[in-house]
Amino acid sequence: MKILVIGYRNHSAKILRILSKINIIKKIHVYKKSKNNLKIDIKNSEITNSLSNLKNYDCFFILSPNNTHFDYIRKLIKFKKTIFCEKPSCTKIKEYKYLNKLPDKLKKKIYFNFNLRHSPLYKITLKYLKNKKLGKLHYVYFKGSNGISFKRMLKNLKRFESNDVFERITGNIGVHYINFFLGLINKPIEIFYNEGRIFRKKAEFSKIDLLSENFFSSIFLSHSSIADYRADLVFTNGTLKFDNNEIKIVYPRNSFDEYGNFTYPKEKVLHKFVSYKKYTELSFKYSVKYFLNVTKNKKKFLIKDYNDALRSSYLILKAKNR
Repeated sequence: MKILVIGYRNHSAKILRILSKINIIKKIHVYKKSKNNLKIDIKNSEITNSLSNLKNYDCFFILSPNNTHFDYIRKLIKFKKTIFCEKPSCTKIKEYKYLNKLPDKLKKKIYFNFNLRHSPLYKITLKYLKNKKLGKLHYVYFKGSNGISFKRMLKNLKRFESNDVFERITGNIGVHYINFFLGLINKPIEIFYNEGRIFRKKAEFSKIDLLSENFFSSIFLSHSSIADYRADLVFTNGTLKFDNNEIKIVYPRNSFDEYGNFTYPKEKVLHKFVSYKKYTELSFKYSVKYFLNVTKNKKKFLIKDYNDALRSSYLILKAKNR
């Protein structure tokens, strides 16, 4: 398999390292407008500054900055090859409208990398939604934080101060969690958010609220506090808990003490990971492998996943900043 990768820095480098370890990939061309001052120590890869002969590739990976995704999709889709595109799916309403009107046969060629859909927590949540053992899901709390704002090497990073919501924490990180919810519930959602700052001029932390019929969610994201990743998915008959490197179930609701009073049920660990970093790396690998398996077997991507990816961006763009 011969692939073209557009993008080569930061997050893109993580995907490139995953690709380099997959046997079916024989050649990776990494696109850069100029070859100057760029070396990539990735197996089977080389730099190219040409976007010609695109029909000779088996698939494309768009790992470039957010505001370039749409232009590359529009350029590459005409070759009718599969496209792996990093989130967000779009950054403007006019881009959303264009992508939303694409014929289904083209939509089925595009995969947006919302890797939380391939995380163990997502798969476990789907399992309990289907078997109904925990009842109905009606509230979710997510917390994702770290101290990146105080890193000296990132002192002048402009994305924290951008007017583009997808460059700030609300859109850049929050869109992942919104997409997570869209996979679980099929209802209209309204979004509100608040942003705050401590060290930077603009958003360093954000609180996002999702409201729907009989479902609420609160997401807290921060670049100005300790590394801490948690989630509570509250069902009517139990709770799924994510605590940095563990997934636990608390069940059932009707748990009583010796006096007949409701009491907190026993926790059971369903999955344990070495670290949160390893947990996220796992979801990236699963996501990339899923894309390559669909490509290799000449199958199609799900229309629902495509529509949810678009809707995730649309909801952020239309969200009300309180």
